[in-house]
Amino acid sequence: MNTMEENKMISQEELEQWIQRAEGGDCEMLYLLGEYYYTGTKKDYRRALAYYLQAAEAGHILAQRRAGEMYMVGKKIGKNVNEATKWSTLAAEQGDIVAHYQLGDCYWNGKKQDKNRAFDHYFLATKAGYIPAQQRMGEIIHAKGIDNKRLAEALEWVESAAEQGNTEMQFQLGEMYRMGDKKDTTRAFKYYKMAAEAGYEPAQFELGRMYQSVEEVKDYNEATKWLTLSAEQGNAWAQLDLGHLYQHNKKVRNFDEAIKWLTLAAEHLAPASESLALIYYQIKDKEKALYWAARSGANTLVRLGEEYLEHKNQQGAEIFFSRAAEVDKEFISSIADIYEKNDYDQEAFEWRMRGVAEGVEEVKCQIGRMYEAGIAIEKDINQAFYWYARSVEEDDDTEGKLCLARCYELGRGVKADLEKATDLLFDHLDHNFYMSSMAERLLLRIALKTKSEKYALQEKIEYLEYKEQQRDINQYLHYYSDYLEKTTTQEELSFWTSEAEQGDVEAQQLLGVYYAISREYDDAIYWLTQAAEQGDTLAEKLLDLDGLYS
Repeated sequence: MNTMEENKMISQEELEQWIQRAEGGDCEMLYLLGEYYYTGTKKDYRRALAYYLQAAEAGHILAQRRAGEMYMVGKKIGKNVNEATKWSTLAAEQGDIVAHYQLGDCYWNGKKQDKNRAFDHYFLATKAGYIPAQQRMGEIIHAKGIDNKRLAEALEWVESAAEQGNTEMQFQLGEMYRMGDKKDTTRAFKYYKMAAEAGYEPAQFELGRMYQSVEEVKDYNEATKWLTLSAEQGNAWAQLDLGHLYQHNKKVRNFDEAIKWLTLAAEHLAPASESLALIYYQIKDKEKALYWAARSGANTLVRLGEEYLEHKNQQGAEIFFSRAAEVDKEFISSIADIYEKNDYDQEAFEWRMRGVAEGVEEVKCQIGRMYEAGIAIEKDINQAFYWYARSVEEDDDTEGKLCLARCYELGRGVKADLEKATDLLFDHLDHNFYMSSMAERLLLRIALKTKSEKYALQEKIEYLEYKEQQRDINQYLHYYSDYLEKTTTQEELSFWTSEAEQGDVEAQQLLGVYYAISREYDDAIYWLTQAAEQGDTLAEKLLDLDGLYS
């Protein structure tokens, strides 16, 4: 009647009898009532603690240990390390090994941390054979979280216990030598193998992995053997590794075995579903490939759809793409891109239109691009402008702003409006490098067209001066070198020169930067000096830059 399982199954009549006996001072009944409310089906942590404390105050060892545990965990009652230490100490003083382990936790994790004192309690529990303490000891030795004297003492004991057949200590030594500061593959292998041969499952798993990946001991048949032993005991990671071994390794490849183990692993680990989808794709079982790809997620469905498309199986691709869009509509844009990349332009257009209907962002700008270029549909610049405008208004699409700005600049599909173009481009100046450089390139071009008004160029120069304050000038030069040197036309250069000769400081600065990037340093110095003399701070800093002209 006194077992924990029996406590969970008592009748209401029995419970009332227990309560009467507890009220009469029966210390064991007080403890059992604590167990009933702490571990039973009708949990009541506050009531459990109350019964434990009554029994603990009467000297009941297990009740003292439970009270310490509850205060340390703190569930529903609030964590109290001082109380946890108090009750665990009373139980430990009466020889309770688990209480020593709990005291280790109290001193290791408490506000007044004392790792050496914690270690002493862990070590007592370790030597008494308490498995959690032995595991904790391995972690402490690995992390070297104690003084050297205690560390040496612990390591000596652990190695002695390992040689005498303690499988947990063998495993912990394997872990230490595999991952610790003094890595020793040979010794790690030795201790894993000792524990594995004694039937210790975690060691069988790690030994299988070593046989699979460590060059000095690599043996795929042995890897298969040990991973199988671990997998048969329910280790999902072993099942996954074993499935992958049978799937990918030519020396042991066996799709039937791979499917067997990956199916088991898939109950717990998502990557197994993707692997199963790929296997069924390889063995041309489209129905099962679709099932497992759907379990894995839209990304796997799209990946397999692309595989079918690249092998000219559009019907197969469409099945997987459609399922992916059902799982996550945001993949519609990617699906359209894949179709276009593989020269299925009509399908790309149709998928983008589907994306519009389902509220997917990023597709409207691409529809505009298809109209502008006449891809899959008749070229129509008015429709291109319409879709670019929608992409900006409805989705705030960054690429759409660039395309729309270009329409306003060139008067394509709309009356030219350089001010609107400029406003759109300034939205891009703090985006990624590609978007920023494209926007600034267009701004330079617009600046040349609007020289009489000066607003575009002036705003740009103010912006560049602001950005220059935030980063090293070398980065600034690198930032502009990609297009100032390669894309500046002779017409633009002549225009800048004409303006600079008439004293335009912005044009002088631009010429100085252009010639510096082009390594025509005499001209660079000349124009930067002209700009600096008129108070241009950026030109002054460029002239002061060490190594700029060498």
